[in-house]
Amino acid sequence: LQPPSPSSGAPLVVDLEWAPKGLAQYEGYADATCTESSSAGGCRGRPAVPTWVVTAENVSSTIRFYDSSPFSPSGRYLALFQFPHGIEGAADIPAGLVGHVVVVDLRAGSRRVVAETRGWDTQTGAHVQWGGGDHELFYNDLDETLTQVHGVKLNIETGSKLVMECPIYQVSPDGKAAISPCLRRISRTQRGYGVHLKGEVPENKNSPTDDGLYMTDTSTGKCRILASFREISKATGLDPSLPTYGFHAKFSPQGDAIMFIVRTRGPASKPKTDPSNGNH
Repeated sequence: LQPPSPSSGAPLVVDLEWAPKGLAQYEGYADATCTESSSAGGCRGRPAVPTWVVTAENVSSTIRFYDSSPFSPSGRYLALFQFPHGIEGAADIPAGLVGHVVVVDLRAGSRRVVAETRGWDTQTGAHVQWGGGDHELFYNDLDETLTQVHGVKLNIETGSKLVMECPIYQVSPDGKAAISPCLRRISRTQRGYGVHLKGEVPENKNSPTDDGLYMTDTSTGKCRILASFREISKATGLDPSLPTYGFHAKFSPQGDAIMFIVRTRGPASKPKTDPSNGNH
């Protein structure tokens, strides 16, 4: 993104009310004009490139993850997840707390809440990400009972929504498909990437046939198991008797291949807190 220029027509950002605050508060970058004698705190000052604060003050926000861009396909919009107030540092997060999906218009210098969601966790938020165009945004939410998670495709121009049968972890580059592990079970091997639900987290006793890598057709919302853990174990030589779970699911940049992280737990007789309990 280029800084606004009066000669370039419509500026990228026309309302800079929050920009000076961002520059004033942003520290830790080298300042060529700074000397040790001129700064009690050392040479830490303004960023070396134009920098704006685009998130709301006093509210924690996040982009989804490093492998999916928060910028819309044209680069005009930025999509964020805004955590509920006061959630920072909480040891236990109850199901049902409402977070917000926020879109920042980088041309107008404005931001708006486009959706509420209860389907989030601390590392990746609600997996907010763009689809095939600037109008198409995806995220996760929970049902009314707070026991099931599903993906949502939102048209940010019209407000129309398509509720999908399965959750989303990553959307294909063209926006036509989404893949995901079971976000109800993902915390069995690592917290922060799924959702907070009511009730017990389901547990796989072995390498099951009814859990695995899920794929959703984002035009219809229909979902299917693309590969079960039993099929994956058989194809890769994993012990099918071990409890097996899914983690990262990612499309290649071309959208013609999928990487899926599969984890197995050690013998059930060992406590889950035992470091030798083999999460692989």
